[in-house]
Amino acid sequence: MNVIITNPVAGNGRGLKVYSKFKELNKENLVNFRSFSTKYPGHAEEIARQISQMHHERIQMLYVIGGDGTFHEVLNGLQAHNKIPVSFIPAGSGNDFVRGGTLSSRPSKLIQQLKHHPRLSSFRPGVYVINRNNRIFLNSLGIGIDAEVVTRANQSHYKKILNQLRLGFLTYAVALIQVLFNFSPKTITLTIDGKKSVHHQVWMVTVGNHAYMGGGMKLLPNSSHKDPYFTILIVENISKWKILGLFLTVFWGGHTRIKGVSLQKGQRITIKVPELVRFHADGQEGTCSEVSIKKSTKTHMIPGK
Repeated sequence: MNVIITNPVAGNGRGLKVYSKFKELNKENLVNFRSFSTKYPGHAEEIARQISQMHHERIQMLYVIGGDGTFHEVLNGLQAHNKIPVSFIPAGSGNDFVRGGTLSSRPSKLIQQLKHHPRLSSFRPGVYVINRNNRIFLNSLGIGIDAEVVTRANQSHYKKILNQLRLGFLTYAVALIQVLFNFSPKTITLTIDGKKSVHHQVWMVTVGNHAYMGGGMKLLPNSSHKDPYFTILIVENISKWKILGLFLTVFWGGHTRIKGVSLQKGQRITIKVPELVRFHADGQEGTCSEVSIKKSTKTHMIPGK
């Protein structure tokens, strides 16, 4: 049995179009598929959890059509049954996971490849723990101004408009300008593989599995999902105007040459803040004062390029 979970509104309706293409290219074999469509945020996780609990031994492949947020939900729903092979067909507005080099970014090409039983490769996502709750992330987790920007962008009226105009990358630039002058840098205690350090006037700390976030921003250059270590970006002790410069150069990685920007590597990271702050994981936002991060001990099987 094969399962498809589709977010039809991903990418302003692109999810539905990609699903239609999937059906067209697999019309001779659709009898072997069970299809589910998401109705609200978090629904993909509920579907994945329920279907894996009931049929995990029978599922040959679980296809996910949607954005990074949809894939994020599905992998969290599969935590108890990570051996189910999963294929992500990107149809979102950001698609940073495929930019990270894991899968083809062209849905039609990827669908054609999947028809011919592609070689499976393993992928180890990140795990973050808040209040003893374990969650998975694919791309990155951040605390600081980037989390505030993600929240503002997600709540904005202009995100949908810019996505329709294929200018989705500008969403975060507009949100940054809205957030920048009201944001106060934080004091953060950072522990990386047992080594503790205290940082003052911190604008952001981002931990990533690969280079990209925010719809193509190359925030963590030279980072790869194949690396057993996370890359950690720390931005501290710089002016608001340099923050603007940072986000202007981040699409090609030029921000790493700005004084106050540093990159580190680590497998186990704890971030503590003396107040409740926003965080984001794969564009899903929340609040916390402490988060622990590690590489998952479980691998997910996904088709490679």
